[in-house]
Amino acid sequence: MSKPSRHRRDFILGRSAISAAREKADEILEASAPPPPAENGRVTADHFLLEFSHRAMACDFQVLLPQDTIPEGPEWALEALDYLEELEDRWSVYREHSSMSLVNRCASDRPVPVDEDLFSLLRLGTQLSERTGGAFDMTSGPLTKAWGFFRQSGEMPDEQKLRHAIETVGTQWVDLDESNRTVSYRKPGVDINLGGIGKGYAIDLCVERLSWNGLGDYLFHGGLSSVVARGNRHPNREPEDQQCSAGWKVGVLHPVWPGKRLLEVRLDNEALGTSGTSRQHFYHQGKRYGHIFDPRTGKPAEGVYSSTVIAPTAAEADALATALYVMGPEESKKFCEANTEIAMIMITPGRTRQDIEIHTCNLPEDKWVRLMD
Repeated sequence: MSKPSRHRRDFILGRSAISAAREKADEILEASAPPPPAENGRVTADHFLLEFSHRAMACDFQVLLPQDTIPEGPEWALEALDYLEELEDRWSVYREHSSMSLVNRCASDRPVPVDEDLFSLLRLGTQLSERTGGAFDMTSGPLTKAWGFFRQSGEMPDEQKLRHAIETVGTQWVDLDESNRTVSYRKPGVDINLGGIGKGYAIDLCVERLSWNGLGDYLFHGGLSSVVARGNRHPNREPEDQQCSAGWKVGVLHPVWPGKRLLEVRLDNEALGTSGTSRQHFYHQGKRYGHIFDPRTGKPAEGVYSSTVIAPTAAEADALATALYVMGPEESKKFCEANTEIAMIMITPGRTRQDIEIHTCNLPEDKWVRLMD
């Protein structure tokens, strides 16, 4: 007798592929010698992952689920990924009709009402700017444009253009009216760009949806640089084994050797954000200029290869990774010592071009391992 065909909705939601993956996993494990431990007479295959991807915000977002996830897990993962489209349409400054573009056009003339999610995002961005002494500042849009990175080209601005841009940078020029949920700018030319925090906040909103639905074990990332881990990669392991491998392990790339993982970090219901300029930079008269600016000077930050932050939320991790990149190792260490819920891994140049130095703070030894010298 032939097998019954699967429903088209099951195919769209990935259930056919999921079922096939599980069947194939069991075939592989049953053929292995010796076989892995069995649970209730059935060979387990919890080391396989189900992967769901979606392109948004100029990067690839993914949800990774353990192979033995709950039946509704794939559908919830796809719904969360679809939600990214709506958020990008509201927040992107590259879309003229977006709420954020409307704010940038009109907020210096009148208060602009925004939805609750965007207002909360702007409020968080303002708070993080205050916490970091301006090292993170979402009003750095004029600097992004002055240096040519708004269109991802990169150019050396003249002094007048740079001075004009700096004059409009600073969250002191942004008024958020809680009672009316409006945004207004205190001077013309203020321009908010959510690039340093928006992706992380979008992941946080998607994670809220997954958790509300009851999904407990998954990894959600955007472009590998913004990550949220929930539950465990191997939820079906025995408790004594789980203690050694709780959470999810993620890699941090080597800043000198492209595509190579320098170290591995274990996330336990935490978020991770990484900032660096390896993908967006240009050279002028032999000097390299990256796309991460020090809002306090208006010039690209220097002296750091990459900054990785582990924090309670993806928005905090993203914004603080940018802030610490700007601060440099010494100032960043002081910040983390005063904010013990924040852990950092910073990579800076070593004595030679091929050497690096790794700086950490608030990161227990059992949470990370170096993979390359």
